[in-house]
Amino acid sequence: MHRLIIVRRGETGIFQAIQDNLDRWPEGTRVIWDRRERERRTSIRPVILERRSHERRIPPDGMWYTHGFIVVEASEPAGAAGAATTTEAG
Repeated sequence: MHRLIIVRRGETGIFQAIQDNLDRWPEGTRVIWDRRERERRTSIRPVILERRSHERRIPPDGMWYTHGFIVVEASEPAGAAGAATTTEAG
């Protein structure tokens, strides 16, 4: 298992603090920025046949709002499945 820390956009201080203290996290932990800039859907359009049986995106953990980041356990290392792995503040 690999650990991925996703930091909310704009939380530069949090990103840098985690990056500077990665030695306190298990080996293989990566820090990345949240890639989402906004909700992609801007309007709800009617469809003839709804193929989705449920909402795919679940609400983020409370840490997202209180701490500015979330920790995700991943079966593959960050970047192995095409994930953005930017570790620079910005």
